[in-house]
Amino acid sequence: LTEQELDCGSGPKRQDCPSDSYCHQTPQFARCCRKETGVYLRSCQDSWFGCCPDDKTPAQGPDNAGCPSLCGCNKIGSYSETCEPNTEQCRCKPGVGGLKCDRCEPGYWGLPKITSGHQGCLPCGCSTMGSVREDCEQMTGRCVCKPGVQGHKCDACSDPAQLLGHNGCVAADSGEMATGLPSSCGELTCFVGAVCEESGGQARCVCTMTCPQESDLPQMVCGSDGQTFGSECQLKLYACRYQKDISVQAIGACTEDMLAGTEWPLRHWTSGARYTEPEDVSSPLSKSTRHLLMPEPRQYYNRHGQEINHFITPGKNRGGFQLAGSPATPATVQVFTALLGDLCSTDSDCSIPHSMCVAGACTCRLNYTQSTDRQNCIENKEKQRKPKMFSCDSNPCVNGGTCEDLDSGAFVCHCTKYFGGLLCADILIPRTIEVAAFNGKSYVRLKRLKAYHKLSIEIEFKTYSNDGILFYNQQHADGTGDFVSLAVVNGF
Repeated sequence: LTEQELDCGSGPKRQDCPSDSYCHQTPQFARCCRKETGVYLRSCQDSWFGCCPDDKTPAQGPDNAGCPSLCGCNKIGSYSETCEPNTEQCRCKPGVGGLKCDRCEPGYWGLPKITSGHQGCLPCGCSTMGSVREDCEQMTGRCVCKPGVQGHKCDACSDPAQLLGHNGCVAADSGEMATGLPSSCGELTCFVGAVCEESGGQARCVCTMTCPQESDLPQMVCGSDGQTFGSECQLKLYACRYQKDISVQAIGACTEDMLAGTEWPLRHWTSGARYTEPEDVSSPLSKSTRHLLMPEPRQYYNRHGQEINHFITPGKNRGGFQLAGSPATPATVQVFTALLGDLCSTDSDCSIPHSMCVAGACTCRLNYTQSTDRQNCIENKEKQRKPKMFSCDSNPCVNGGTCEDLDSGAFVCHCTKYFGGLLCADILIPRTIEVAAFNGKSYVRLKRLKAYHKLSIEIEFKTYSNDGILFYNQQHADGTGDFVSLAVVNGF
């Protein structure tokens, strides 16, 4: 630089700063300074708008704009306690929304899990085939499944003889899973934003969506098929083009480890895990080895499937669908070194055969015993020969109660009228029903519920006036924000 002081303020002698320099402005002066990394204000008093009320944070604008005391940013969901001075919008972490970054965006869940090391709210990852909608329960991440579909993410059929398709669970021999391309759009249903087009006597799904040019660095995401995508839009574009049931499984890249493909085993199995990569993908996609814990990995296919020799033909496997007209592609085998006792949220997280997820940890199923190295579930043949005992065999329910065995080994009693309690041993005292009446100047307040509570209320109103508020719920105590109101106006 010139080693001369240059005034870059708003006075008559102001000059533009040369390259490799910037204009350092304070309430007292404005000078061109050399661009250097690690240059920080000694005190918030040196900033242009002075200090916030905490005497530590530089104000983002006049009248303490952007200061933590005025922003009220959620400390879990936001990057900092400061906000944009004009809109008071806090800087939210991935998947977090709201002016104060205090809730998860639609399709995401688990705001408190950020304290456990997650970058932001977790994607719901609901199966587009098996779920009713893309959002999920905020505390557990459980999706709402279509009839006949089960699983934490609605990715499995309740009936083992059925396969999960775009229209839910159907029988493998129903014709919906048949190979061969349809000749008209009336025979074909497209999903994930694709539209049907007819050409040359055949109908096919065409994806017309595009991804905008990212102005900033895009946020990479890990797909439910174990592949890393440049952004959530690119994941949806890939799922649209190939009509695949893929959802965002995690924010950020999957564990980058390119694995060589292996040929299908001699006996074909459907897995629903969607790990066959099409041959015409222009850019390589990195695979996931999320549970790499030991130096000696073992190989498993993603999930256990069913043998369906009766409709497997040469072609590309699309998660249970068979598309004719192209040669078979190698199947990618994921490498896992999972151990019994690893953390899990669903049974699909436990890759060791005959294991399942119980209370957040992988454990062996009934009649199987954990091996000493925690890598196998060994069949316990002695226990298998013993007759299976049920909790209800001891007739624990009294006073005419009906006992129901649960899958967990516990039981529940369904009591008759006037009896209750765990074993139907408690006598219920009939209570009279009181009808609340108000004179227009009183109200009933329901205590605020926690996010993990589920409550159903059924209320019947009999009005004495043509106008009045029946139900009201507000976002903030001062009346600001969103609200829900149910009122009677002119008798209706």
